[in-house]
Amino acid sequence: MKVIKVLRNLGIMILATIVLWLGIAMLVYSPLYVYRTIFWQSSDSFDWQKFPNHPLTASADPYHFTEAPDSRVEEIFEEMTGAEDWNRFLEEKDTQAFIVIQDGTVVYEKYFSGTHQDSIVTSFSVAKSFTSALKGTVHLCIASEEPGHCSQRDRIRHPFGGVVQLIL
Repeated sequence: MKVIKVLRNLGIMILATIVLWLGIAMLVYSPLYVYRTIFWQSSDSFDWQKFPNHPLTASADPYHFTEAPDSRVEEIFEEMTGAEDWNRFLEEKDTQAFIVIQDGTVVYEKYFSGTHQDSIVTSFSVAKSFTSALKGTVHLCIASEEPGHCSQRDRIRHPFGGVVQLIL
């Protein structure tokens, strides 16, 4: 009987400790973050399986980058990072893919850790930056009057030249 009481009290103390730590965590971080951390653990390359997805149809006429591998890329990155061997450095850092595109030409493209060109890999926030760069910055200057009446504050240059205007 005494053993059961001790085990029950120990269980209550453990449960109370867990609830206390969860409460503290939810005060420090958002409850959603705490929930995701508990159930999904840290981010990894299989996160795509956890979230809703929206399949994309491949283009009938896809763009293909020109390829012109340049051995100087590895040398430059070795110099910048102090790595003796750039490819080994990337492999040791658990890099999955590393691609350098210069002026529309792929000058370096290597895959590591068993990945290849068609592998599904996690890009985290890089995808947002890359998509933003591809789309460019388009700003709609919404004016209620004639074209050209947008204030300087409302103008953001389109990377391909000019300002896009929408007149209501």
